[in-house]
Amino acid sequence: MPGLEGFDAALTRRFDQIESGSELGDRDHWQDSFELTTAPDRDPLTLLVRGAPLPAGGQGSTARLVVFDDITELVSAQRAEAWGEVARRLAHEIKNPLTPIQLSAERIQHRLEAKLEVPDQQMLAKSVSTIVTQVQAMKQLVNEFRDYARLPAAQLAPLDLNALVSEVLGLYAEVQESGRLRVELAEGLPRIQGDATQLRQVVHNLVQNALDAVAERPDGQVRLRTEGHSTSAASGALCDWSSPTTAPASANACSSVRSSPM
Repeated sequence: MPGLEGFDAALTRRFDQIESGSELGDRDHWQDSFELTTAPDRDPLTLLVRGAPLPAGGQGSTARLVVFDDITELVSAQRAEAWGEVARRLAHEIKNPLTPIQLSAERIQHRLEAKLEVPDQQMLAKSVSTIVTQVQAMKQLVNEFRDYARLPAAQLAPLDLNALVSEVLGLYAEVQESGRLRVELAEGLPRIQGDATQLRQVVHNLVQNALDAVAERPDGQVRLRTEGHSTSAASGALCDWSSPTTAPASANACSSVRSSPM
């Protein structure tokens, strides 16, 4: 297709690496993410692409299988969350010294005002007033900056929790194949009310944090499961522990997300 020559070349390169044996390990497939611009007036798409060569046909021809997943919204949510966290921390660090600055200026005025002549009193009062006014303006600016970084209000809609979890887990296919991440999705879960974008980010954060927690353990595993409840609610739980034989009750970390039914 016009404009996709670079994308096609990248796919060919990955297949060549697999077929020539230059890819690390003995895997017979590959996985990578690509940012694809489809039109000048559109935002780029982020694709998770998996490829594998298929057995040769009767004529000796080779075939290749390519699977695309559009993860644009998930990546966008991750970036928004990262920038939001930076904004919140920056706002906190800026705001911390503002109150001591204001209190110190007011204390100086209180201690010295009675000891000064009238012209000096006026100059001191004006200077302190300027400091207090500017501190208040800075606080307001920081508050607005912090509020801008907050997540938008949840947009609740019916959704399939298992489908949402499976979509996020597409980013962790290799970890699942290695046995580091085990997934148990209960069948027949009711649809729930939730914000798909925010829930994707929650699941992604839980999985990534759990994997990070066991990264230094040779036999560390992470298990993610969904389950139903008698109240017709659905929930997801994620635990990490140091050995596949260790019971989840003794897990080093366990997080859960519970959603109300529709």
